[in-house]
Amino acid sequence: MGYTPLLYCFSRMTETTNVYENKNICLKIAEILLNFGADVNYFHHGKTLLMSFCGISMNLDQVQLEMNLEVIQFLLEHGADKKLKCLTNG
Repeated sequence: MGYTPLLYCFSRMTETTNVYENKNICLKIAEILLNFGADVNYFHHGKTLLMSFCGISMNLDQVQLEMNLEVIQFLLEHGADKKLKCLTNG
């Protein structure tokens, strides 16, 4: 399916139970993967993780918005390139 371990660890963010625990676990796993060489700017279906989290177009409640912002900040702090362009539509 083309998922790297880094991409897969962020799938935990979609779970609706224990949202804060899931976020903390996800970010800790992501930090470990990045320390071992995971590519924070890897393209999956034409987008990076940063593009995916910045481009969420559904209505989010306050908790989801805060978590989304935390993930965006985490990705930027860990080298996500905000100047990259989407591969599918530039």
